[in-house]
Amino acid sequence: MEIVQYSQKNVFLISGMFAGNWIWKRCYKNINANINMMAEPLCHVGEDLDQLSEDIAQAVSKLNGKVVLVGNSLGSLLCLKVASMLGDKIELVIISGSAGFGDFPIDLKLKKTNPEVMRPDLKRLICHDQSAFADKDLDRVIHNFGASFRPIVKLIKASSVNIADSLIPKVKARIVAIWGDNDLMTPYKDVKPILDKHGIDSRLIKECGHSPMYERPLAFSEHVNACLN
Repeated sequence: MEIVQYSQKNVFLISGMFAGNWIWKRCYKNINANINMMAEPLCHVGEDLDQLSEDIAQAVSKLNGKVVLVGNSLGSLLCLKVASMLGDKIELVIISGSAGFGDFPIDLKLKKTNPEVMRPDLKRLICHDQSAFADKDLDRVIHNFGASFRPIVKLIKASSVNIADSLIPKVKARIVAIWGDNDLMTPYKDVKPILDKHGIDSRLIKECGHSPMYERPLAFSEHVNACLN
């Protein structure tokens, strides 16, 4: 008789700058852990990276036992910052499409007064398979650009530098990178030298863009489960 023991680890999911917890809804039930996640996109929570890190660190520190941090985009950078603050409290960090690895040229002109014109570019930048991007979720992104334009601009500026190179050595936990091979916002080829420099275990999901937990949820959750076990 074969017995499979599932992980009961605490996993804390951190979404991106303008994507709320809907970005995890397709995958989180397939992750074998106790799931905790932020409800709001980061642009609704704050506009300062250090303050956001402090707030998230406080929430994570209240969870019992050790914690696994999983993030997407700006949320991944915050995973690294929080892990560097909480030391042994964090046992694993999983980053995906992380900001903080440099200033990558993105063909996106921010429009405060008419964010709707950004729709085609946002759809292309976030999902390789654009049909995977549900209209209702793209509507949420467009709304967030209109409602939280100032925080978004400030957060983009703060995270568009190579913070990760000096931050990673401060993280005691194991770090794993799960990347879409067609990520146009944070291209893997540009991030790979830093990941390799620090010996980070990197896993690519084929035919996938910036948010694999949303576009390829089953493949992403399988990678996460493999890391948990």
